[in-house]
Amino acid sequence: MCTKCGGCCSNFPFVELSEGDIERLKAFTGWKAEIFSDSDQGSVSRRFLRFQEDGSCVFLEKDSGVATCNVYEARPEICRTYPFTPSQDRVCEATWRSSIAALAGKLGG
Repeated sequence: MCTKCGGCCSNFPFVELSEGDIERLKAFTGWKAEIFSDSDQGSVSRRFLRFQEDGSCVFLEKDSGVATCNVYEARPEICRTYPFTPSQDRVCEATWRSSIAALAGKLGG
């Protein structure tokens, strides 16, 4: 169950984008790839998603504790399939459980 905490969209060391991801994001946003991604400057041209100063995805918007993906319909493939490993699923579940416990505490439960 997604709590819209934005944890899965924050503090990743890198998110590599495929050509399909880049084309989909360009079409959706009308932006050049250089606005939302960086090149690794290596011998093979690879592009990585940019992040905001706080470590969250350039497309993530947070308002009153609720995180929203501004390109949800065009989001990269890795975002579409997350969580796709047992360890990622446990992180999401732990975040969900801590959010429920915090809410219960606020409500006196």
